[in-house]
Amino acid sequence: MARRLGIRRPRVAGTRTPAGLIKATSAPTTLPGGATIPAGSQVTDATSMLGALKARTTSSINGATPLPRDDQYWALMGPGAPLYPAPLNQPNPATGQADPRRWEYPVSWNIIQDAGRLVDWSTLRNAAREVDLISQCIRVRRTEQSSLDWDITLTRRTIEANGITSKQDKNALLKQYSAEISRLIEFWSEPDTTNGYTWPEWVEMLMQESMVTDAVSIFPRFTYGGDLVSLELIDGSTVKVLLDERGNRPHPPAAAYQQWLWGFPRGEYTDAGAGQADWEGTAGSLIYKPRYTRVESPYGYSPVEQALVSANLWLRRQQWMVAEYTDGTAPRTFLKSNITALTPEQIRAWEDSLNDFYGGSTGNRHRLRLFPDGFDPVQVADAAERYKPDYDEFLVKLICAHMDVQPQEVGFTPRNGLGGAGHGESQEAITYRKALRPTAQWLVGIMNQISYAYLGMPRDLTFQFLGLDDEDQDLADQTTDRQFRAGRITLNETRDKSGLARYNFPEADMPMVVGQRGVVFLEGASTLVEPGEEVTPVQAPPLTAPPEGNDAYPPGEEPPVVRAREQKQQPAKQEPSDAAKAELAAYRNWARKNRSRPFEFTTVSKADAEAAGVDLARVVFKAGDAGPKLPSGRTWPGWTKDLAVARHWAPEISRALTGAVDARRLAEQWLKLRKAVDPAATADALQWLQTLTLPIGTSLATVMAGLYSDGYVVGQQAADALIRDMAPDWGSWKPGDTAAARAMVGNEMNLRRLLDQQDITIKSIADHRLDELAKALSEALARGDSVDTLAKALAGVLDDPEWAYMVAVTETTRAVSYATLESYLANGIEAAYWLSAEDPRVCQECQDNEDAGAVPINQAFPTGVYQPPQHPQCRCALAPAL
Repeated sequence: MARRLGIRRPRVAGTRTPAGLIKATSAPTTLPGGATIPAGSQVTDATSMLGALKARTTSSINGATPLPRDDQYWALMGPGAPLYPAPLNQPNPATGQADPRRWEYPVSWNIIQDAGRLVDWSTLRNAAREVDLISQCIRVRRTEQSSLDWDITLTRRTIEANGITSKQDKNALLKQYSAEISRLIEFWSEPDTTNGYTWPEWVEMLMQESMVTDAVSIFPRFTYGGDLVSLELIDGSTVKVLLDERGNRPHPPAAAYQQWLWGFPRGEYTDAGAGQADWEGTAGSLIYKPRYTRVESPYGYSPVEQALVSANLWLRRQQWMVAEYTDGTAPRTFLKSNITALTPEQIRAWEDSLNDFYGGSTGNRHRLRLFPDGFDPVQVADAAERYKPDYDEFLVKLICAHMDVQPQEVGFTPRNGLGGAGHGESQEAITYRKALRPTAQWLVGIMNQISYAYLGMPRDLTFQFLGLDDEDQDLADQTTDRQFRAGRITLNETRDKSGLARYNFPEADMPMVVGQRGVVFLEGASTLVEPGEEVTPVQAPPLTAPPEGNDAYPPGEEPPVVRAREQKQQPAKQEPSDAAKAELAAYRNWARKNRSRPFEFTTVSKADAEAAGVDLARVVFKAGDAGPKLPSGRTWPGWTKDLAVARHWAPEISRALTGAVDARRLAEQWLKLRKAVDPAATADALQWLQTLTLPIGTSLATVMAGLYSDGYVVGQQAADALIRDMAPDWGSWKPGDTAAARAMVGNEMNLRRLLDQQDITIKSIADHRLDELAKALSEALARGDSVDTLAKALAGVLDDPEWAYMVAVTETTRAVSYATLESYLANGIEAAYWLSAEDPRVCQECQDNEDAGAVPINQAFPTGVYQPPQHPQCRCALAPAL
């Protein structure tokens, strides 16, 4: 085979025998590790070769003492002993070996300005400045971080070490540090006194440097007395990171950084974050903090650098679109000349004359091309007709992913889907996990390092961003709740974790298993029933009827629900009525015939049906009476008020839409632009509508803010009335009086959080209406409608009373539920009942949630939602489990 491939076999002095290779050596042969085979000796077989290799020296190489090699390395067909190291660095006297280098850095790293950088700094700066999508993402991340409130508080370790379980104990310990905390807050409120930058301005600049260069460089400026007076952010692209012989940053007093300006080092600085115990100097230090640290480079890896490839595609895509409006694009029309005597110069003159004539002063982007006789023209498809936004949407998502920003945050809403609060909450959770919290923790580390080293902050204190622990607390509460419901911890142990006072009744210290229908105490459970039988849960006490004389309320007001009272005995079970018995008998006859449609009960309740062994999957239940009700027949105080709010704001939604879009002008533009039916007309129409940037969101903003304010008042007042056993106090407020609604809000911060979420709903509404408008445009084109007919159809989409009322009811319920939960949480309510409004028919999902009974507030109902609305136009509410 070797001969066939033209490979010449090497000639070896010696002969091959069955015993092995015999090689005569005329000069000493050096083996790995320094062992030698004397000149003239022969290695007669493999065993002798192994023996020669094992006869290696153990002397040091370049001053390093090699570690011992085990004989097992030299087994026949074995791995072979490792080569002896020849270290580059001086060996460590303690080990006899050179300490490992951190990475294989380029030779002469400290001499070259940009050694080890694949992308130069100017490219990153230009990308952040000139790529519009990247600059928008950076703006979102900057403002997102700078808008977080912050404080100086106790560390978690201090709280645990001092056994603090209540807010009173925590406040008492904080009071001891009040002077230190005030001093630190005063400094961080304006960290850069040299330039007068306050905290929001300073942290936004820091975020800009982190995302663009990932070379955050802070120069701490001190007074002559050695006190820190200012933290100046400098351009990290001018900082050269120096290395010691092992690839680490040199410790003080050696220089760790140099600032290179105009191609030469102009100053050098020590590492302010290393060796503070050994180096007390303050002048000439620098704080250098890359966000994305790596082993193979002392430089960071910024989001802008990560997004460069995707940004390049985005720019080239935009250039392709811009090229559609320049003279260099492919012509739309070719003209074939019948004159054969035209020279190329004459053809060009004809082209210029025709294009000037047809282009006029408007600058028509399409050009005519004149061909001599003999050429066959080909009509070129218009690139605008071929253009589809799917690839652009993909690039947007790709770049936003690198920047840890959701596309919705930079104005790119999904072209399909309903959106809504659930979608917004899931996107917010993703942003929190990927960007907001990790960045906040990184910043806290920087602030603490500076505060401990230069500001003398006690180790019991820490810098903290406010509002981030709420997410962690929610997860901790869910874990605690699962442990409690599974019987692994008691009720008092859950209150200990929350820092609340313990209950003084014995059941609070008894482990129990909690199900949807009640609780089972583990202690003594085996004695309740015979082995093999199921232990019946203990039903939670229902809401009781109000006492006598509690029904004298102002006209038009519903009586409230009083608190649930402890019942030591279960109420006697009532037998079904005669009508219910007859209906159950009718059901049995129906079931024998194996009908496919569901059986409808009009008298039998779900509890009676379940007790009679009815297959609940095959039946439905008609609403009991006309009015919505709570358990024990009491009404939810917010019903009727929610409908009043919806009736007021539904027309306002229609007016906002009709005011934002001129239906007739839209119809004229569309029919003038599109002359023929396109198979993808709906998608084309939607794309065209999106390019118009109709001010739907701006018009809806005031309306939705008013609707949410009114809905919040309904939920707050109704929930407080249930908790306090009193009639709701509506005051002078009427639906539509936004000023009065805002004045009635107990916690303005809670309402502000709700209003912050309205953009998600507005985008969802706008997307839905654009879809409907696009459908109307495409259908009009297919039918050949006139401008008047199309304008009327578009006006019907914008002014759709039924749809507007559905939106108003749904969003009112959302605001009511939000305010209800806030009131329950503020009053220590830990569980709630799902109450169906019992409109003409209650859907099965809402019925399932209602049948679940009291569910902890931080736990989802059976359908997976935490509060109403379950679906569009849902009017369900939450009653407290008192």
